[in-house]
Amino acid sequence: MICWKSITKALTKFKWLFRCVNMINKEKEYKLLVEKRKNSIFPEGLKNPSEIEGGIYDEEDHVGPWSKWQGNLNADIMLVGQDWGSEKYYLDYKGNHKDDSITNSRMKEAFELIGIEVGYPSSPNRDAPCFFTNVVLGLKGGNKSNPIKAKWVKEHAEEFLKPTIEIVDPKIIITLGKPAYESVAGIYGLQIENLAETINKNPFELNDGKLLFAMYHCSPLGCINRTWEQQKQDWTKIKEYL
Repeated sequence: MICWKSITKALTKFKWLFRCVNMINKEKEYKLLVEKRKNSIFPEGLKNPSEIEGGIYDEEDHVGPWSKWQGNLNADIMLVGQDWGSEKYYLDYKGNHKDDSITNSRMKEAFELIGIEVGYPSSPNRDAPCFFTNVVLGLKGGNKSNPIKAKWVKEHAEEFLKPTIEIVDPKIIITLGKPAYESVAGIYGLQIENLAETINKNPFELNDGKLLFAMYHCSPLGCINRTWEQQKQDWTKIKEYL
């Protein structure tokens, strides 16, 4: 006679062991990626966070500053932004984020719209199923709103964003702004379309089963193209896919 109770118990144990092994592998691969980023020499115009003040604000094992807020390696959702900001901003806030910045406040609100509490950068919810990163991981000179170069985007997408997606393996990828959308689209070999038209077609099923939601950036500049009220409506569409 088949003892289904014993079989169920064995399967449960096997799944638990599989998750443990998978997590160990993820942590190992992620640590190697972080070390690669910290030891990289970035193109002219970008500074590696590890170079700033001898790396005193870059001692944690994160691929980029935004991952300090949400860095769950088992995340269901990966949020991909453009870049973290400037060298001056990084120094002014000692490698951390402002809780009340427009972008961070709106990100918190956006995730609340889909039923996820990410907390604040200074007090993150570590149980949130999220991983935050940027395409460009270097720090720009000058103002944090200065434009980024296409060369930086292409190089960092291949060197860092692609392996980060492979390691975390989220179910959903959300991109903020054109560079982030085009980077993920390039990684997956998608035809790049006008961002406004793309948003109306959300979500896109990628060739590995993930879903891509392309969004405008929620910064003041991003809201020139699409108001924050419109963007909130875009975000609410995600909830039915969670």
